[in-house]
Amino acid sequence: MHAPKRLAILFAVLASTLLLATPAPALGYVGPGPGLEMVPYFFSLLAWIGMALGATLAWPISSLVRRVWPGSSPSCGEPPCNG
Repeated sequence: MHAPKRLAILFAVLASTLLLATPAPALGYVGPGPGLEMVPYFFSLLAWIGMALGATLAWPISSLVRRVWPGSSPSCGEPPCNG
């Protein structure tokens, strides 16, 4: 007689565990907020990439201008340097 009662308790424990372990679907509307929050971050990332590319391209061009044009002041790494 104890076997059916034990089986019923085991079944109840397993059923409640499975019921509590399965997630319920989230029924909420998020709205446009999270998408609109990403826009400034995207533009700041584009600005940082643009500044990095601009600095990388400006350095060799300015070095070339100093070497090619006469009368332009040399940088401190090139002779003659009075700095």
